[in-house]
Amino acid sequence: MEAALARPRLIAMLDTLEYAQRSGRLGKAASMVGAMLNVSPLLSITRGEVLPLGAARTQHHALERLIEIALEQGLGQEIAIVHCYADVLARRLKQLLMPHIPEKQIPLAETGPVSGTHVGPGVVGPAWLAPK
Repeated sequence: MEAALARPRLIAMLDTLEYAQRSGRLGKAASMVGAMLNVSPLLSITRGEVLPLGAARTQHHALERLIEIALEQGLGQEIAIVHCYADVLARRLKQLLMPHIPEKQIPLAETGPVSGTHVGPGVVGPAWLAPK
């Protein structure tokens, strides 16, 4: 069971830190600094723990960095692009990811309302099961 719990991976780019701050996942000062710098924060969620992965100045650089991180972490067999009201970004991320894993189908999935409450609209990222 422990091995199965360690397999799910999700990394994501947030459009804004506002919703993370509202939900209590992020302090107000950090949210204000992120807004002032106009960056897209990158996060990792593994075993229910949210960890910062860095930030990018543009959406395009953030999407490219998500792909780099996903490839570094070792994409498994099952992969999907998860988003919250960001269908256009999700399709762009899928197109950028396809050359790296051309034989795989990559479905798009929209987050549920609970996840969406914490991250807000505009979040996008790959989710996968790490190899056993």
